[in-house]
Amino acid sequence: MDVAYPLLIQEDVARLQAAEKAARDKARSDRLRLLRFLKEERVAGVSQAAAVLGYRVRTAQRWWQCYREGGLAALLAPPQRRGAKERLSPEAWEGLQAEMRAGHIGGRHSSICATLGTSPMASMRFPSCFGGARPS
Repeated sequence: MDVAYPLLIQEDVARLQAAEKAARDKARSDRLRLLRFLKEERVAGVSQAAAVLGYRVRTAQRWWQCYREGGLAALLAPPQRRGAKERLSPEAWEGLQAEMRAGHIGGRHSSICATLGTSPMASMRFPSCFGGARPS
């Protein structure tokens, strides 16, 4: 099945070239170059464009899908953050920030050694800040 890329890409070549020159980084300019190559019919399809641009086929396919679903704005939008979800609850984060503001965590010599009895991490064992015995 042949895809009529020039018909599916709504922007004209001049606009794609201008956006490509104005792109802030290589990844964005390459995304625009992919569209331009498809629009100008320099390449037969997304797979060939990926090879010409030096990207994996799957990457180019994701770019094309992104453009088809959301247009040029979606293609040029910063990538969404991937990775593990936050493990720290909002309550624990607030408690950690309070400890840091109070000077119990962080700082030049980390005063946590002097405040183990009042720290929420008192159950953890830390080597002494100044080379002494470990707290018990």
